[in-house]
Amino acid sequence: VMPLSAVLIGTIPIVVGRLYGFRQLAWGNLSVFFIIGIALLSTELYDRKDAPYYLQKRTGAEERQVASMLSKEGKHLDAVKLLDISLTLQDNAMTRAQLAGELRQAGLYTEALKQYEIALKMAPEKGYLWFQLGNLLRRDLQDPQTSILAYKNAIKYQVSLAEAHLNIGGAYLELGQMKKAREYFNNFLKHADKDDVYRYSHGLKALEYLDSVEAGNPQLPDSDEPKNAPAK
Repeated sequence: VMPLSAVLIGTIPIVVGRLYGFRQLAWGNLSVFFIIGIALLSTELYDRKDAPYYLQKRTGAEERQVASMLSKEGKHLDAVKLLDISLTLQDNAMTRAQLAGELRQAGLYTEALKQYEIALKMAPEKGYLWFQLGNLLRRDLQDPQTSILAYKNAIKYQVSLAEAHLNIGGAYLELGQMKKAREYFNNFLKHADKDDVYRYSHGLKALEYLDSVEAGNPQLPDSDEPKNAPAK
């Protein structure tokens, strides 16, 4: 069905011609207004969800899906290129975060930091984004102090994000603040799923490390991704 705007535009010259007798003007410009009307009709079809595939507006979803496949193959720079294209079609926090993750995997940490900052301006309430930023700051940029702020924001918006507590403890451990580290390792055990033996053991091992810190230097407990985190 032709939209009302197209019908109105197509009939304007006819109405004007009948009122003022400018038949030549009305019919001479009818073709122009008819083309405009068709363009408006096409635009309406273009925006409809049930429109044919070739008329549908591109949202960047396909580019994100292919980028995920490339990432699994280790082709992170190729994934970055596709995500850049996706952002030109639709800019959102999810795509920015996915791009940041690919940049991080490619070793482009400064660029990844910039994308996380933009994503968090768009969606500051997303705890898992703060968590990912904390991982970048602590692991890759070697900035445990700033990472603590990011992890605390993750907890602010998602208290049950157990791994954020664990990684805050790890950051305090790196800074030599053992009392603070113990506090957050214990918080991790409160929020962690005890049935997830593998992850729960990280907190137990961390506390064991604190008890024997003078005796050795075991691997710091850590985690890259929160359990059940939303898809990037």
